[in-house]
This record gives sequence, C-alpha cells and structure tokens, in this order.
Amino acid sequence: MLNIITACIRPKNLPKIHESLLVSAANYENPANIQWHIVLDGLYKNQDLEELIFTQKLPFETKIPTFLHINDSYKTTWESPINVGLSKITEGLVCIIDDDNIMHPHFIKCIYPRYLAGGKGFIFHQQLSRDKNLNNRVRLAKIVNIKPGKIDAAQFCFDRSIINAKWSWHSRTPDGAFIGSVFQNHANFIQILDEILCYYNYLSALKNRFD
Repeated sequence: MLNIITACIRPKNLPKIHESLLVSAANYENPANIQWHIVLDGLYKNQDLEELIFTQKLPFETKIPTFLHINDSYKTTWESPINVGLSKITEGLVCIIDDDNIMHPHFIKCIYPRYLAGGKGFIFHQQLSRDKNLNNRVRLAKIVNIKPGKIDAAQFCFDRSIINAKWSWHSRTPDGAFIGSVFQNHANFIQILDEILCYYNYLSALKNRFD
C-alpha cells in the first residue's frame, strides 16, 4: 500500500496532481495499491476551499481510492494537517505531495519494487521549479541534509510502522524536524536514493508563468 497525503488549500490544483499520480502508476508494470488522502485545511479561507469543505465531494472523478479529511483543529489544538492524514493511515508506505507539487512519472516504478523487497524508508532528491522560467534545481538527498532547513516534506517515503514523530508547528522547520527524527531512530532501515519523488512547487510556477 502506498498512501499519499496532500494538505490542501488550493483545490483547483487537485486534478493535475491526480493526473500525475495516474501517469506514475501507469509506468509501473504491475497494479500498484494506492490511496490518496486529501486533508482540507480549514485554517485557510478561500471560496474554492470553503466550497469543497462544505460539499466534501471532489468536482472530478478520481481513478484511485481517494479520501477527503477536514482539518479544523485550528479551533482547538492547531494540529498540522499532516498529522490528520497520518492519523487515518495504519499501514503501508507514506509520502507527502503538497498541493502545488506533481509526482515524478517514475516514482511508483522506483519505489514499489524496493518496498516489496522489504524496504522501510526512502529519501529522495527534489526537483525544484520555483521561478517563472521553470529553471530546475535539485535539493539533494544526502545524510548531511537530513536536518531542519535542508530537507522538505516531499522528499521522503516511510513505512507507517517507523513513523514515530508528529509534525509540530512549534518548530520553524517542521519538515526537517519530522524527517530528521524518524531518520535518527530508524537510520538502518532508510535508503538514500538517487531518484526524484516529485516536482516541487511546479503548479505554482506554471501559474506564475502563464497567468
């Protein structure tokens, strides 16, 4: 099982993310067992997000099992939407794709054979596309970079059984703090891969370029 968590404040990006998941799945020769957990973050207020929270129904048909969750914990505990997604998952691999990322077309082909062979955790490079010209840079997967400020959420894929940490807004760099904590406790089970998980900020870069 591959569980993908997307914390969502920009619902209009979801069809393109879904398309990228299908492309990546199609490049794997065997059927991949995938679930997509979309966490609607009620802290943010915009018309598209509020409408989706109200209807709790995606305006497009998904071809993979998809679950909508609502994070309204800002009213009480200020829980991270990532923690909401994690609370819904009990087994299998977990990775995170932000709502302006798209999955690399060969990610599933890369990860599934390693997972079926007993792999428990993986760290990836990250392809960046922040600027208007879509110039690509890579945030490298290195042991020295598995720390706050050096690594991003969309660079890991861990088995749920080794995730013993929570996302914390008390950290200025919660991504690195979370990944670093898991790595510190389970380094022997985690592989550093010369592969890319997703294109980071890709949809935001496209919007800046063409709007």
